[in-house]
Amino acid sequence: MDMSKTTPYPSVNAKGRELVEVAKAQGIPDYPTAIVGFSAVQKTIAQMFVSIQRNTNLYLAGTREEAKEWLFKRDKK
Repeated sequence: MDMSKTTPYPSVNAKGRELVEVAKAQGIPDYPTAIVGFSAVQKTIAQMFVSIQRNTNLYLAGTREEAKEWLFKRDKK
């Protein structure tokens, strides 16, 4: 997911959480997701939540290539 041209509004964050909850309720599996394009502050905050939730299906990448490499490795598991 490329977030480089998005603005971090609370409404965007709320919609993201809503999508996750709807997917869970409908039994849609949690697939590995790599996110690229966060600012340093956004990445720090997101990484904190990933750590707290111990979410191994979410990766905050520095570049698109790094994100693709991580996803490729996850696909091989």
